[in-house]
Amino acid sequence: MSTFPIDLLTEIFLLLPAKTLLRFKVVCKLWYHLITDLHFVNLHLQRSLATKTNLHFVVRTPMLHLTDFDTFENILELDYPFKHPEHGGVDVVGTCNGLLCLLESEYFQLIIYNPTTQTYRLLPWLPIEEQLAYPHGRFNYGFGFDTVSQDYKCVRIGQTYSSDPDSYYCRVMVYSFNNHSWRRGPDVPYFFYNHYRSNALLHERIHWVGAGSGDDRLPRPIVAFSLHDENFSSLTLPEFDAERYSNLNVQVLDGCLCLLVSYLDDCDVWIMEEYGVAGSWKKLFNVVKRIFIEHLDRIVGYSSNGKGLFVRICLLQVAYLDLETLETTNVKVADFFRCLDAHLCVENLLMLDHGNYVCVEEEQGRNEGKKKGKKKRRNKKRNYVAQSSGT
Repeated sequence: MSTFPIDLLTEIFLLLPAKTLLRFKVVCKLWYHLITDLHFVNLHLQRSLATKTNLHFVVRTPMLHLTDFDTFENILELDYPFKHPEHGGVDVVGTCNGLLCLLESEYFQLIIYNPTTQTYRLLPWLPIEEQLAYPHGRFNYGFGFDTVSQDYKCVRIGQTYSSDPDSYYCRVMVYSFNNHSWRRGPDVPYFFYNHYRSNALLHERIHWVGAGSGDDRLPRPIVAFSLHDENFSSLTLPEFDAERYSNLNVQVLDGCLCLLVSYLDDCDVWIMEEYGVAGSWKKLFNVVKRIFIEHLDRIVGYSSNGKGLFVRICLLQVAYLDLETLETTNVKVADFFRCLDAHLCVENLLMLDHGNYVCVEEEQGRNEGKKKGKKKRRNKKRNYVAQSSGT
C-alpha cells in the first residue's frame, strides 16, 4: 500500500462518499492517516459542496435518523447525546456544512453534532437568566461558519415578552468553536414573538423574521446577523398583504433569500433576487393549503430531479411540493407514523470528540522520536485539538 502514489490515492478518495471512506480507515495505517487528515477532510467537503453530491437527509421520527437523498431509504438510527425514544430529546436549530446544531429540550443544552461520523461537541451550558425565565422568555438560535476566522459560531437570542414591542429585555450570546466559549453580542433591533423561529443561513449571515402578534399585526423586517463582524442589520420585506397574513418564515431557495408568507387559505413564496436590494423581491408562486391551519414552515431542499421541493409544514410534517401542480403530499419514511422534520446535509468526515477536532498531524508530532512497537501506545485514545483550515 505504501508504494501506491499518494496523490493518485487522494484523488480517488475525493470521489468517494464519506460513509465508504469511514469504512476504509481500517484497511491500513496509510489510509487511516489520509482519510482523517484535516486537510483531506476539508477538500472532500468542499468538493461535495461544489458538486452537490454526497447528500443525505437527517429526519426526525421523533428520534433522529440518517436516510438516503431523496428516497428516504436505507434508514440508520443515529446515536447522539440526550437521545429519547418518545420525543427524540433534541431539536435541530441550525445546519452548516453537514453539521447540526442541536438543542436539548429540557435544560437547553446545545450540541454541535456530525451525523456522518456520529461525533459531537457539547457547548458550555448557558443558564437561563431570571428575566428570560418561563413563561415570558423567548429564545431563537442560529448556527454557521465564518470563513474569515475559520470558526463555527452559534447564536442564542433571548428576549423577554412585553406588551410594548418597543420595550423589551434582550440578551444575545455568541459561541465560538475555536475558543470553546460564549461572549455577549449586540442587542437585536426587533422583538420576535415566537420561540425557535426558522432561520436562514446565507452569505455567512443568519436571518430571522419577526411576525407580529395579537393587536400588533405589523410584521418586523428581516434581521440578519453577520458571522464575521457579529453585528445585526435588517432587510426590507416584500409588499405582501400585511393585514391578512398569518405567519412569516425566512428561508433560502436557489441561493437567494426566500420569504414564506402564509394566509388563511394559501401561502406565497417570495425570493430576493439581489441580496439586500428591496426592489428585487419577486413572488415565485402560490400554494393552496390543504387545511387552513397548515402553512409552509421551512424549505428542506429540491428533489434530485428538480421537479419538486421537500418542505416542512407547521403540523410537524415533511411534505413533497410538486412544482408543476403546486400540490403537496406527505412524505412517508419506512414504518414510522410521521416524518416530523428533515434536514438536507452534505457528508462531512470531520471528527468531533466532545470538545475537539481529532487531528492525525498533531498525533504524529507528539509521537515523533518516541519508541515504536508498544501496543499500549497504539490503543491509547488520541484526542488532540486542531483548528479548522478550510470549512
